[in-house]
Amino acid sequence: MSIILIGFMGSGKSSVAEALGLPVADMDVLIAQKAGKSIPEIFAEDGEKHFRELETAVLSEVSDFDGVVATGGGVITTEASRAILKKQKNVFFLKADIQNLYERIKNDTENVRPIAQNNDFGGLYDVYKKRENWYNEAASYVIETDEMTACEVAAAIKEIVC
Repeated sequence: MSIILIGFMGSGKSSVAEALGLPVADMDVLIAQKAGKSIPEIFAEDGEKHFRELETAVLSEVSDFDGVVATGGGVITTEASRAILKKQKNVFFLKADIQNLYERIKNDTENVRPIAQNNDFGGLYDVYKKRENWYNEAASYVIETDEMTACEVAAAIKEIVC
C-alpha cells in the first residue's frame, strides 16, 4: 500500500514519513540520485523545467511504492504530476497555516529555502496561495497539522488507511 504525502515546504512531509514507521521513498533524494547532482545544482544548471520533468518521472516510478512517498513541495505544480496523484487513493495533504510554515522553515538550517532565508514572507505567501488549490485538488485527504506533532499526524494517517 502506498501513502503519498504532499504539502508546502515545512509542512512536515519528511518527519511524518519517518514517524509512520514504514519504508520511505523520499522524492528529493531519488531525483538527486537520478540526476547525479543535488536539487540546487539541478535548478541552477538545468532549470526548473528540467527538475519538474525529473520529478514527474520519479513520481510515476514510486506511485505504487509499498510504503510512504515524501514528495517535494512543488510536486503539484505540473499537470502531469497532479494527474498521477489523482489516480492514487492515499494522497495526504499536510496542511498548515502559512505563518506557521514560515516560522518552521526560516530557521531550518538543514533544508535552506532562500525565499524564507531572505525574510520574504510575502513571496512565500504568494507561492503558497498559488499552490493551495492544487494541493486540495490532488489530495485524497487533508490533515490540518498546525496543532499536531509528526507522530500525531502519522497516527491520524494510520487511522484512515488501516
